Amino acid sequence: MLAQERYNMILAKLEEHGLTKVQELAKEFDVSIETIRRDLEFLEKQSKLKRVHGGAIQAAPVMDIADFQIRKDEYLAEKKEVSSFAYHHLPNNSMIFMDSSTTNLEISKLYKNGSKKATIVTNSILIALELSESTNIELILLGGKVDSKEKSTYGTNVLMALNSFHADYALISTSGISEDFGITDYNPDLGEIQKLMLKNSVNKIIIADSSKFNQVSNYKIASFDEISTIITDSKIKDETFKKYSSLVEILF
Repeated sequence: MLAQERYNMILAKLEEHGLTKVQELAKEFDVSIETIRRDLEFLEKQSKLKRVHGGAIQAAPVMDIADFQIRKDEYLAEKKEVSSFAYHHLPNNSMIFMDSSTTNLEISKLYKNGSKKATIVTNSILIALELSESTNIELILLGGKVDSKEKSTYGTNVLMALNSFHADYALISTSGISEDFGITDYNPDLGEIQKLMLKNSVNKIIIADSSKFNQVSNYKIASFDEISTIITDSKIKDETFKKYSSLVEILF
């Protein structure tokens, strides 16, 4: 098998599963582990993947200023389904951590237009603007450095402020859910906030449309035993539901 054929097959596996392992590739391609490691090193230099211990994951997406607006419109029907379920799942008068995700922005619109009362603590400027005039919501915007691309705050001040709160629920979005790597995302600065929101809450909920399963990003947020529930949409495949529901509660 030519090297280029192996490259193509490795990338195809990453596209399908989000990750791949050195030993499995060596056995499948009938080559040495050293050969596979050189293949992965070459592909990493081409920014096609990211090497991790024992294998490789998909390369993290390159974010630019348009990304939040683009992500806001991706899988919008699925996000609205997830958002509706999450909104109706949460009890009245809850204290809720919301990260600065596009799905949480959709949930904030439901709170804005609904009758439920809540205390919402967030680092999202857009969520804060959405809820700023709602009489049913006690809104707490975490102050810190401003990420102009993500329209959110981050940094030491945000983390210090978060340690002053203990919420009933954390609603955390993600770019990847993987059997081997758990819950992952692409932004370490925002990831530290997500991790602390999960730590400082009773019910630790991941909100993710079904396209996020079997995907891996480059920053780990949590293992499955560190979360309570995943809320997703009804397009989740049966085999995916069966695989992951053995690890954590999945609602849709």
